[in-house]
Order: sequence, then structure tokens, then C-alpha cells
Amino acid sequence: MKKLWGWISEFWCNEVHSAPMWPVHGHYQCRVCHRVRAVVWANEG
Repeated sequence: MKKLWGWISEFWCNEVHSAPMWPVHGHYQCRVCHRVRAVVWANEG
């Protein structure tokens, strides 16, 4: 159940909250729910 709830909340944040902060130390933070997301291009190269 935790895995499902995590997936739903991650999906909701990605689709509804459109105001991430600037990337710092390889991750973004959502201004609304404070969820941390990795910067995709930070691990490339």
C-alpha cells in the first residue's frame, strides 16, 4: 500500500504542482509539497 501511495503522490506532484524550485546539488524541490526530485541531466555524462 505504501508503494502505491508513493506512486500516486509522485504522479500528482509531477502533474499538478508546476512550480519547482531551482535545482540545487542535483535535485529539485517542489514548492507546494516539498517533494524532492532528482535532476535528470545531473547524472548524465
